[in-house]
Amino acid sequence: MARPAPTDRHGCKHAEVRPLLDSLPEAEILEPGRFTWTGKNPLVTYAGADTSSHYRFATKVIRRWLRSGADPRSSEMVGNGPGGA
Repeated sequence: MARPAPTDRHGCKHAEVRPLLDSLPEAEILEPGRFTWTGKNPLVTYAGADTSSHYRFATKVIRRWLRSGADPRSSEMVGNGPGGA
């Protein structure tokens, strides 16, 4: 059975977000206040939070879990954050 693609809280898939970001000029991604809805922040603030930051967080949790010597068949999580202790 195939796994569904990861989605954010708005139902948007990472595979859909990345091409959109890649299509924008660098100035639109990095310029603070370029888009009204971002306020004084650049778009990259939101893009990072909804894409790569999740992977960075998960990688840290998985590494910590592996170093802990926990049973690989266990769903016990180690660390602070979602699902952590």
